[in-house]
Amino acid sequence: MIETIPESVDRARRRARKGPGRSPDPSPTRVAPLLVRVEEVGELLQIGRTHIWELIWAGELPVVRLGRSVRIPRQRLEDWVQERTQTRPLTSARVDGTDVDRSFRDA
Repeated sequence: MIETIPESVDRARRRARKGPGRSPDPSPTRVAPLLVRVEEVGELLQIGRTHIWELIWAGELPVVRLGRSVRIPRQRLEDWVQERTQTRPLTSARVDGTDVDRSFRDA
C-alpha cells in the first residue's frame, strides 16, 4: 500500500498552495490524501493525463465527483492497479526471437 506522497506530487501541491503571505507547510510528516487529482494519478501511474481521462470516461477508474472536481480514491486506485497486475508472462512477449510462453512451457 502506498503510504506517502511521491516527492514530485508533493512539490506540485506546495507550488499550488504557495501564494501571497503563505509559507510551506512546516510539518515534516506527509500523510497521503484519501482522494487524488487526475494529474497526480498520472504521476503515480506514470502515464499521461489524457490516458487517465480516457480510463475515467470508459468507466475503468473509480471516481468521486465534488461539484465540477473529479478525484480518484487512493485506496480504490491501489486496488485497481492490484487487480490488473499480471502474474504470468504476456503471451505476445518475445525474447531473442523466442515466444516467452513456449520457453516457460518447455523448461
